[in-house]
Amino acid sequence: DYVAVNSTVAAVNLQIRSSLNSIIGPAWDPAGPGGNAGKLDKILVHVKRPAQSVDLLRYWRWDTKTWDATQAEEAGIYWGTATVHVGGVSVSSWTHSNPPQAGAFTQGYVYVLRSKAKDAALPQGNTQQLYTVGESSFSFIWDAQPPAAAVTGYEDPDANGKVNPVGPWIITGNASDSPAGVSNVSNIKLQLARLEGQTTYYWTSIAWSGAVSEFSPDAFTPPNWDFTLAAINTVSDQKYMIKVRGIDDAVPQNSGSFGAAVEVIVDTTPPVSRVAFPQSGRFYKNASLASLSGTAAGELAGIGNIQIRISSWTPAGSAW
Repeated sequence: DYVAVNSTVAAVNLQIRSSLNSIIGPAWDPAGPGGNAGKLDKILVHVKRPAQSVDLLRYWRWDTKTWDATQAEEAGIYWGTATVHVGGVSVSSWTHSNPPQAGAFTQGYVYVLRSKAKDAALPQGNTQQLYTVGESSFSFIWDAQPPAAAVTGYEDPDANGKVNPVGPWIITGNASDSPAGVSNVSNIKLQLARLEGQTTYYWTSIAWSGAVSEFSPDAFTPPNWDFTLAAINTVSDQKYMIKVRGIDDAVPQNSGSFGAAVEVIVDTTPPVSRVAFPQSGRFYKNASLASLSGTAAGELAGIGNIQIRISSWTPAGSAW
């Protein structure tokens, strides 16, 4: 098995790994032609980095803790000694507690891990020579990076951070990861908050709450996700903050953190305007009406433009 932080996961060939904190497994010495099994002496571990991208073939050198190819692949410097849990027996479990650290692995690279046993037969002991994929030989792919996730749309065609949803408010985005990938909608987490006065409220997927919350969107068709906030739950004239993060399918999973929020003002309330000059019911000479004035208020979203309509009424009933 590979053992990862807070997680013991059975080794599977071509597993995508994000950590390799220790390596454990069983070992046994099979009975020979005479019918008797020997006693285990050593368990050795070997890690190979095949040639890929710009890097050449290398083996992990346990004494210098570096990738090296100055000697043949089976040289002793490339085999690290594990701890046999029960000595002097033919069957025991074992642990190697000091495999290459995370910084030694390259994102997206494939590595080959092998283990071999040596018994205590005299004079030199018998050493395992054959390796079985999925048993004493495993390939794994390294992925220690969380998914990339972003908010891409929130009904803002003018791209000014101010929206007036017609009915439900639709928020969209994307999430992607390689090589582990993002498998389902539960691996995407949104944080939707709104500021009411000095108080921040968070959407829980059911209701607004004063407690910090996160939730998954409604749907995810890789790489795109979407979420719809019902109109009844969209409070107008407030600033909203949208964050997103992703969780991939590596073992153990890489969980992303929330980055900077996308800030949006939701304003579904029409602005108010009033005429200050001329005053209603008063009489004015043409010269005094060279300019008109008034006030307008648009709250958080501000005023886009002011439109004025002038009409005239005569006893004949005509209007222009």
